[in-house]
Amino acid sequence: MPLWEGLKRCPDLIVLPPNHALYRKTAYEVFHLLGHFSPLLEPASIDEAYLDVTNMDETYKNPIDLAKKI
Repeated sequence: MPLWEGLKRCPDLIVLPPNHALYRKTAYEVFHLLGHFSPLLEPASIDEAYLDVTNMDETYKNPIDLAKKI
């Protein structure tokens, strides 16, 4: 939720300053990690992506196994 809404719902909310450089670095690392599982990775924003695992090999029998490995 947006910060303004969080503050509205919780007036005593403690807000820390963001570390944009660390956030970008971590997002890049996560995307890089996901790229090891499928070359079909489509970033949607700085912290969202779609990973196409349609043709995943037989290593992962179901989505839960894949999620645990990731």
